[in-house]
Amino acid sequence: MPYLSFDSEYCELRFGANLLGGRGEGSVLLSVLAALPPTALILVSGDGRTTIRRLPSRFPIRVDGEILGSASMELLDNSHLEVGEHRLIFNLTVDIPAANGAHDVTVNSNSPTAGGANRPSVERPIPDIDPNDVSPWLLREMRTGRIIGVPRAGMLVGRSEECQLVVPGRGVSRRHALLEPYAAGFAVSDLSANGTLVNGIKCRDHHPLASGDVLRIGLEDYRVENGSAIHAPQSESQRPTEFLQTVAAPIENERPEPLASLEVTRGALRGTHYSIERPICAIGSSRANDLRLNDSSVAPHHATLLLKGETWYVTDLRSRYGTFVNGYRVATERALAPGCSLTCGHVTLVFRAKRSMPAAEPDQVEGWVTRFFKFLRAS
Repeated sequence: MPYLSFDSEYCELRFGANLLGGRGEGSVLLSVLAALPPTALILVSGDGRTTIRRLPSRFPIRVDGEILGSASMELLDNSHLEVGEHRLIFNLTVDIPAANGAHDVTVNSNSPTAGGANRPSVERPIPDIDPNDVSPWLLREMRTGRIIGVPRAGMLVGRSEECQLVVPGRGVSRRHALLEPYAAGFAVSDLSANGTLVNGIKCRDHHPLASGDVLRIGLEDYRVENGSAIHAPQSESQRPTEFLQTVAAPIENERPEPLASLEVTRGALRGTHYSIERPICAIGSSRANDLRLNDSSVAPHHATLLLKGETWYVTDLRSRYGTFVNGYRVATERALAPGCSLTCGHVTLVFRAKRSMPAAEPDQVEGWVTRFFKFLRAS
């Protein structure tokens, strides 16, 4: 069943009408909505399609950054709903394992089978972790270059001080993600309300990690590296994402040499140039992105650019209006050729890698005619 979440609270949506706001029958049982008046209806149909319709209310509603008007709007997996000052996450399925332990996440159900009662679900049991027993695997924080060793027993990641990797900031849950031993390496499981991304895609339970994968927790990106066994890539897309070492003391505000560039060729931002200076670039309308496209058709977190080896790739983050390369919609990820067109929503850009960026024109060699006229003027 689909569900809504806010921070550590979850609420399943029943078939038919689900009311956002209030505590009456059919209301979504999230504490943050209880004090609000009826604001919107979420309709879950039998074919799995879920739509939201605005009710007369003074509270503005946004779906993936787009203002909800009088027309209904379909909700997609991982859609973000902003009701007033509150941000909710919509997902199509909920899979929270039942186990014995301390309660942390509460699931409220509106479904007829549950009778509207609250069903507590407990978080995944965390193994005993010795931080000194470090494996050859590590996480490299891409913003700062900091290296974090991964213990052999695994690692808990989140904003709580009990975590082996503490990540502050908005969008990070107290216990956000868990790295566990898996095969010859590690796998990650999402424990959060806002999701954990691997290479720009929301991870599944026990998602295997390979060297070079980029793990996003909140607004921080971490590259997974295996220091003990590095195998030659079988294809260009398997190469690890390149990493630029940070410079401790930049010289007079010197900026790093751009790796690529984007130029807007269609839309209200036409003519705007963007420089890409690191091998991972988040694109969206939110201010939290590396490249912000302030357009209503662009989702808050729309797409991600990744540099693997010498090839750039784009990944769509399940945006409403999609991401296209030369007119072809991106399903998972697609390689970017120098000079190709990249479309995010209704904004079209031309992509130029470093080797295809316009270079400064060399000085022209003077011919004998130019030198002759110069001689006449000098005399």
